[in-house]
Amino acid sequence: MRRWIISATLAVALTIAASALASAWQSHDVEVRVAARRLDDGRTEFGVQLRQPDGSWGDRVLPRNRMFPADPGHDRWLVSSPVTLVVEATPAPAPTTADASRLDVVFSDAGAPAPVLAIRVTPDHVIEQMRLKLLPQIDGQIHQRHNVRAIAAGASMDVSAVRDKRWDDVAGLTARTLDGRLLRTWTCAPRRSWLAEARFACSVSGTRTLPALTNATDPALGVGIVVSEHEYRHGIRVHVRAGVDHGRVAVRLQYGGDFEGWESDFHSREDERHRVNAGDAVRLGGGGYHGWDGIGPTPSHTDVVTVLAASSTLGAMRCERHADSDAEISVWACAPW
Repeated sequence: MRRWIISATLAVALTIAASALASAWQSHDVEVRVAARRLDDGRTEFGVQLRQPDGSWGDRVLPRNRMFPADPGHDRWLVSSPVTLVVEATPAPAPTTADASRLDVVFSDAGAPAPVLAIRVTPDHVIEQMRLKLLPQIDGQIHQRHNVRAIAAGASMDVSAVRDKRWDDVAGLTARTLDGRLLRTWTCAPRRSWLAEARFACSVSGTRTLPALTNATDPALGVGIVVSEHEYRHGIRVHVRAGVDHGRVAVRLQYGGDFEGWESDFHSREDERHRVNAGDAVRLGGGGYHGWDGIGPTPSHTDVVTVLAASSTLGAMRCERHADSDAEISVWACAPW
């Protein structure tokens, strides 16, 4: 009996664009899989299938040259003839209120006797925790700063300062914001000010949708969350595995369900001997234990609904729960944006 053998699915990024219509369409991740079957004469026949919008698999698309010999030899790649896959294009999201929004940023001097460059941000829309990146150009270098707390519409908030710099060292500014997987890039223009400060008005100049991380094979940072029990105490422990050099790493967990509003902070040690580099697997400090005496509920790794991560080299990262999570551990994949 001949039967089709299905390979693992492949995520393929396709960009739907055509000349003047390019801005009306967006990039998509689509899934295809390879199907193969052994014939009675020993040859192998190959085809591909495209994942449909309803989650099912489409008909097999068979290349004209799709038969591999019974004895293909060794150490050489065999290729089929090309196939054309028809993908339904999806228009880019219509501009939202945020796309028409403005972001005001002010750089001013603070601190004495050593100079400190203070940064204050005023958006006219809500920006969630660690979802704003400011990229000021100072003395020919790009400095990255992000918001630790959420910023309400119309509210002003200080972003982490830059040491040993002054307001007139700022030569330019760009910004990014993240809403789910929707990344917005901002162009910032200098504004006149009669005070000793550098003021910028920012507006959205582009948007794109970032790929999912649920099946990421080599994320910049992998976060493992487990329950740790010690005597009569019950706690959450966080381990990280680095795909790139990070320097110092900080992770914040936010809980849901019965523990909505709870947060736990974890971090790597700050001295240079304990930098988190590519390939390192490190247990982070912090977080602590929650009391556990059998009275009342206690949080588990499955109660974590949001992971916020940042490193000294990449700044704020976005994180999504990974498909490798199970009953013993919650795994989150994090990537820069």
